[in-house]
Amino acid sequence: MPRQQAVYLAHPEVMMDRVPKTFKFTPVADWWYPAGGWCHQHNTGFCPLPGHEPDCIRFYVEWWYPFKGVGTYRLKTPIDVKGTMPGSDHKLTFASIEALIDIGWGTWITQNDRSLTIYGDNDILFKAEGEKIAQGDKTWVTNNFKDINKPITNYNTLDVELFARISNVTGAFSTHYRNVILVVEYIPATPPQPVTVHIYVYNQETATPVGGALVQLLSGNKIVAQGYTGRDGWVTFRNVPAGIEGVSYMLLVTKSGYEEYKESIDVVPGENSFKVALVPKPAAPIPWEWIIGGAAVVVIGGVAIAAATRKKPEERVIVVK
Repeated sequence: MPRQQAVYLAHPEVMMDRVPKTFKFTPVADWWYPAGGWCHQHNTGFCPLPGHEPDCIRFYVEWWYPFKGVGTYRLKTPIDVKGTMPGSDHKLTFASIEALIDIGWGTWITQNDRSLTIYGDNDILFKAEGEKIAQGDKTWVTNNFKDINKPITNYNTLDVELFARISNVTGAFSTHYRNVILVVEYIPATPPQPVTVHIYVYNQETATPVGGALVQLLSGNKIVAQGYTGRDGWVTFRNVPAGIEGVSYMLLVTKSGYEEYKESIDVVPGENSFKVALVPKPAAPIPWEWIIGGAAVVVIGGVAIAAATRKKPEERVIVVK
């Protein structure tokens, strides 16, 4: 199947530029374990609520003070900085966490402390604590911490700590955590191997290929590669840096008449293929005038009248009842 060659290919100097690596941690993957603190009536642990299990940690307390829910969780296996990312100039650039609170009826909260802390060995690199972690009432909120830019090359490991201390006088209260993401950028020890990325874009409703769509691979705000799909819906990028184990890029696809498509993808050495389903934008509402026989017709008081401004000189104005 023929594929449209990208208009723009990654420049050679990008090959030795910094590349991103994404780490995602969830309790279901057994990344977490209780590392300290205490909890009353075993009110800290993996969340059993429907729709929350199996990837949610819950801190829960009910009824009256001084009952408290206290807990600290750390990564079961901290990130091996040099082992997972052989190279130099490592920087922690981004972190995110999903959080939720559930406040019971008539609850009087006396304490609600919570934090996300990232360590380089035993040094605190980043900490968001207390109300710095926004939480939606019974809805999940994603907290994005951008532009952290903490050098970590001199550290052996990265670790993540989740902490919460809650208490209330009446009612019940719980706070929940899930899905922690860290992004590290670094210069690989060896030049990234150039790889090929094939992307197929099609209409989600008709399953037909979409030509002329602008496809971009982004690293942060940097365009690594971009091009337009051919009539067959394909675009091919060559010489895309992917490192030894792979690298994460943001895939952005835009086309007039369609909703914007945005997704994080992992590109690995060798051939990579991705499919993108574009969603057509809703059709414009039917206008209040129609074109009939070359004349614009409007409806006034239930009577269709041909607008004289649209008729040709030789046409007559006709009123239809």
